[in-house]
Amino acid sequence: MSPEQIRGQKLDHRSDMFAFGVLLYELLTGEKPFTGEEPTSVLYKIVHEDPQWPAASVINRQSPLGTVLMRLLAKNPEDRYRTLEEVANILERNLSDIKLGRQAIETLDLQSTRGRHYADVVMADPRRTAPAPRPTAPREPLRAPPRRRSKTIFLVSAGVLAALLIVGILLHNLLETPTPVHGAVAINVLPWAEIGSIVDGDGHDVLLKKRTFTPCYLELPEGSYEIRLLNSDLADSMHISVQVKQGETQEIKRKFDQADYQDLLLKIEQPDSTGK
Repeated sequence: MSPEQIRGQKLDHRSDMFAFGVLLYELLTGEKPFTGEEPTSVLYKIVHEDPQWPAASVINRQSPLGTVLMRLLAKNPEDRYRTLEEVANILERNLSDIKLGRQAIETLDLQSTRGRHYADVVMADPRRTAPAPRPTAPREPLRAPPRRRSKTIFLVSAGVLAALLIVGILLHNLLETPTPVHGAVAINVLPWAEIGSIVDGDGHDVLLKKRTFTPCYLELPEGSYEIRLLNSDLADSMHISVQVKQGETQEIKRKFDQADYQDLLLKIEQPDSTGK
């Protein structure tokens, strides 16, 4: 963790820069920059103490590489580099000072030091008689490490899925039937009525999901309609012509023919043979 992460502050790419500095420190010294017997001790040192350079290290705080490390491990994010690209450029410019910390290390027989600890190699007695240096090919400039294959596959897969999604949306918009714009009709008929049929302006029947009686609320696409109302106690049906408009609700209040309505009232007032 970077110091600002331990403090609970806002994080950005500079926290990753601190982590890179920790990794680079371990690679070059063979030790961790912050150690302790308890996790709390380690966290305290990350926030308050600078790393201690191992005595067996060929680099020190004043060396060019040590300067880079100390800036990467700065407690304040503002004191670190702006980008890791800037760090890479600095390392490349100081390549002669980064070859394991000193030029004399190239005189060691690296082939004979396999299996030995890094500190044993870099701190080999400089007074020893060193074999003639082996010819080496010209060093290439530092380059950014290749991205992991898994990340590349993930990015390619994500790109393909995004392209398919966009194509699917375009096809859906092209092939989908336009959604009709709706309005509504609120019908209240006395004494009561059942919606017998609804016919649109093109002569097509509008199907109802269930039997509907007044008073009722009908949501219909914008257009003209002929609504037929039925009452089993009355001889004639009623026809209503409506013009449904977008976002509007029309209220229709009607009565069946007055004479028929009176006959219905008489039927209601005269009980049948059962006395009901």
